[in-house]
Amino acid sequence: MVYPADTKKGTAPSLDALVAGFSKVSGHAAVLLRLNEVLDDEDAGAADLIAVLRVDAGLTARVIAAANTVFFSRGSRVASVEEAVIRVGMAQIRRLLLGSIAYELTTGPLRAYGLGPGEVWTRSLACAVAMEALAEETQRSGDACRTIGLMHALGMIVIDRWITQHGPRGSVLPRATDEEAAEQFEIEHVGAANAAVCAHLLETWKFPEACIEAVRHQRRPLEAERFQRLACLLALARWQTAVMQAGHDVRRWPVVPAAGVLAGAGLDEATLKATLPLVSAEYARQKAEFGLL
Repeated sequence: MVYPADTKKGTAPSLDALVAGFSKVSGHAAVLLRLNEVLDDEDAGAADLIAVLRVDAGLTARVIAAANTVFFSRGSRVASVEEAVIRVGMAQIRRLLLGSIAYELTTGPLRAYGLGPGEVWTRSLACAVAMEALAEETQRSGDACRTIGLMHALGMIVIDRWITQHGPRGSVLPRATDEEAAEQFEIEHVGAANAAVCAHLLETWKFPEACIEAVRHQRRPLEAERFQRLACLLALARWQTAVMQAGHDVRRWPVVPAAGVLAGAGLDEATLKATLPLVSAEYARQKAEFGLL
C-alpha cells in the first residue's frame, strides 16, 4: 500500500492520507463515485448503470451470475450485462453492486483487530439486514439503511491496512469486541476512531450526507445534529448484529441501547427484540445468497 508523501512511518496520518491510500489499493473508488452520481441523477436509467458496470469486469460477472440464479432465472440463461439488468431490475442491480463492492472490501482478515477472514463482512451484512428491518418498522428508506449497514465498518478496514503497514510491530487490539478499547487503540495509532475514518471515506466517495452522518455518529447517535434518527437506527442495528453473533447465550448479549437511542429511532425495546428472529432468518438467507458473489 502506498500512502501520500506527507505520511511518515510511525506517525499518525491525516484522514485524507488514510482514505487516499485505501482508495488506491481497493480499486473501487471510481466505481463508487460514478455509481453515487447515477443514483443521485433522477434522469439516469439502465444505460447509465450498465456504463458503471462495464468499468469493472468482476462486478459485471457477478451481476450476470446473479441474473442466472434460481431467484431471478426465467428458464434461460443471460450472457450480457444488458440482459442481466433487464432481468434483475434497476433497484436490485444497485443493491447487488453495493453489496458486491462491500463484500470485496471486507472479506479479508483484520490483523490489527485480531479478526479472521470474513468476520467484518458477516458483521456488515448482518447490520445491513437489521437496518432494513428497522427501517420497515419506522418507515425509513430501506435502500439508504441497507447502504449504511453495509458500509458502516469500512473505517476498521482502512485503519487495519494502515497499522499493518505503518504501525509498530505487534500492534494488535487485545479485545476487538470492547468498543471503548477499540476506539482508544484507533486514536492512539491513527489519531481518529473508525467511525470518523469511515465517514471521511464516504465523503470522498460522494455518498449521501445522511449515510455519512449516520456512520459518523454510530457509537454516539444522540450527538448527531442532523440525521439523528438514522444514527440511532444504526446503533440499534449494531446491537442486533452483536446479539446475532452472540447466539443463544444471553449472557454474551450486549446491554440494550439507552432509552434515548430507542426513542430517537422511534422504537421501543420490545419491538427491537421482537424483530430479532426475522432479522436472523433473513440474514441467514442473504449469507447463502452472497455465496454467489
